[in-house]
Amino acid sequence: MTSITEKSGGGYQSLPELMRRQGAQARRYDLCMVFRYKTSKEYKFEETQDELIGNRNLKDPPHHLKNKMQAWKQRREALLKQMKNCGLNLFCYYSRDRDEIFCKVGADLEKMCSTAARMKYKLQLKPEYLSAYAEYRQDFAGRKERENKDRRHYSQMYERHVDGEDDGAADEGAIFTTRDKISIIHHAITSKDKDCAGINIGMLKDRSQDAILLHYFPLHEDKKTSRLAGVEQLAEVDHNE
Repeated sequence: MTSITEKSGGGYQSLPELMRRQGAQARRYDLCMVFRYKTSKEYKFEETQDELIGNRNLKDPPHHLKNKMQAWKQRREALLKQMKNCGLNLFCYYSRDRDEIFCKVGADLEKMCSTAARMKYKLQLKPEYLSAYAEYRQDFAGRKERENKDRRHYSQMYERHVDGEDDGAADEGAIFTTRDKISIIHHAITSKDKDCAGINIGMLKDRSQDAILLHYFPLHEDKKTSRLAGVEQLAEVDHNE
């Protein structure tokens, strides 16, 4: 599952180089899709000359397998274009053996809000509203001809979900929990509503039809994963003592 390259525009970049360039402003992703790239890690497929020099001895694939990998490529690129066109953010890179492609999927705040409003997604309200759940509505700035007297500020009603140490850094996106983001992005990928990709995940994973999608799963939160790792280490220490 080690990432080695990231596809950007017409070429490929090393993932460490890309992360250094993005720095602390790296985009947030909440879902991951794993696509087939090659029928076997032993075969060549569209490697550059430089990549072949430092690589293991790769073999030329049989004609029918090369055609299959080319068909996977065309289908994969069509799916990625569908998701990109509906406003989702994608981050794609090879697996360690370069036989699979990982694609992280996320959405910026504007896309998240518009999709949540369209699907009437229910968000948790603040404690003064009994922490109930109500359908999400976007703020309305009002109309100039009415001197903005009809403006509506709904966002103040929703609970902000932040860690204790980040309480001062809460932004408008904090009204969405990780579970909310996953549900909304999944809807944007699979639904046939307006500004959604309409991708049938079950069909892509159907092995009876030469499945191009191997895995489809939500991503962990880094902070919570680190906390779990710390808890496991403490448990091991207590057990040894």
